Amino acid sequence: MTIAIERVELNQRDLRGTHDQELAAIIGLAPENLDELMVTRVTNLGNICIQGTDIEEPAMRFHCGPEDTIKRGGSKFKWYSDEELMKDDGIDHARSMLFKIGGIGETEYAGGKTIAKINPRALTRDQMVDAMHQYAGLMHEAGLTDPTVDGTAGDEGTNGYIDHYVDALRNLGHTHPETTITGKFDMGPRAAATGRGAAVVHRAWMRNHGITETSTAVQGSGFAGAYYAAEAYDPLDPADRDIKIAIPAIGDLDPKTGQPVMLATRHKDGLPITRKMVDGILKNSENDEDMRATGGFKLAALSRKIKTETGLDTEIVERDVLTLTPEEAKTLAPAATSNVITRQNISSITIPTVLEIGNHTIHSEAQGLLGLLGVEVIPGELVNSGGVKMSIEENRRDLRRIKVAESNGLYLPIEASDAEYEAHLRDTMVTATNRAMRLAESRNVSLSTAIKAVGLANYAVSRGMQIDPEVRMMLTA
Repeated sequence: MTIAIERVELNQRDLRGTHDQELAAIIGLAPENLDELMVTRVTNLGNICIQGTDIEEPAMRFHCGPEDTIKRGGSKFKWYSDEELMKDDGIDHARSMLFKIGGIGETEYAGGKTIAKINPRALTRDQMVDAMHQYAGLMHEAGLTDPTVDGTAGDEGTNGYIDHYVDALRNLGHTHPETTITGKFDMGPRAAATGRGAAVVHRAWMRNHGITETSTAVQGSGFAGAYYAAEAYDPLDPADRDIKIAIPAIGDLDPKTGQPVMLATRHKDGLPITRKMVDGILKNSENDEDMRATGGFKLAALSRKIKTETGLDTEIVERDVLTLTPEEAKTLAPAATSNVITRQNISSITIPTVLEIGNHTIHSEAQGLLGLLGVEVIPGELVNSGGVKMSIEENRRDLRRIKVAESNGLYLPIEASDAEYEAHLRDTMVTATNRAMRLAESRNVSLSTAIKAVGLANYAVSRGMQIDPEVRMMLTA
């Protein structure tokens, strides 16, 4: 298979919003230091040609953060009505990634996102594979496949095709193509990290508020949503069993009709979703016609597992979890695609708390409106940073392996155990939550603003920049 590569000049533009200046004021950061920390670049990679057609669509890489960092962020194939919307979404994602990485204190890294303006639902499998090969060639040509510079992951529209990206790089002569991606199967805790981290944050937030019990309706049942549900029902760490989170419903789109459906129960303890169940469906790729007919997560498969393992009857209903009422769930957790809560549908949101598990699931226009409606948002820059935390750990492991291989040819790196990674993930998420909540209270700002300010402050401190002494003390408490 040939790989189409179009060499282009790498265009870039530096952007900084007024909100960034407000963040700098909160932490006492000088404007010139803000400029150094908030470099935002758009790299036009070139066009991807759709196999068997005359259609060509642009692909772009978005970076945000200090120049001396390794950029992390996924690869998304998604359709946009125009290129400017694509750029706005990519910039928002890269900026969010910067803040979430800074929020957990991983300041050697910063934000990235790749987007190709492609609708994967309109392509055959062969066309998707070919598109992934072309995308790999464009990234390689742009010099963005060095694991000490950049790293990517499967994301919306590309999750099932990331191995083809690696294969293409191998064909191009890349020495260590597997190190260019995250989410490899030998990194045990990686698959569940975003969802599990979200549940850890949720419980830490609840402890700070003195709440011991809640219920969550999950919108989106892929890796993030499903593993959140599993960790909510049965937390890995016994220390988290003091907080009860029931899951009354988990939803997705029916691929045949494109309409929302949800798996629901009226049982007081919610859906008994376990990590073993989710592993079996997502990691082992169970698949049949019945599963495909009933939702993106294969809700029928989950229903059968629950029935088989617990005896609980559930039902799949044609309803959007966004429309559930406070009597049905106390928390709404959007965990799928971006911009699912918008100005247009915000009136349907009556649940009092939104836990933003997915990336950029609340449109910018809806952010402030939710507050006016009395809805409290636990922001994605905090909630879903568990996935990038484990992505960073994976990158560090890959770089150690490369160093060993290149120094003496032996594959004998000292590896942390899965249990160590899981414990480190929990500690990281709890610490970030507590710091953001302290800063939010002391500065009288939203949690969304606070976690971004914490992230910016962590970058500043790691580079010896001056910030407010009180904020510095919060970061070390």
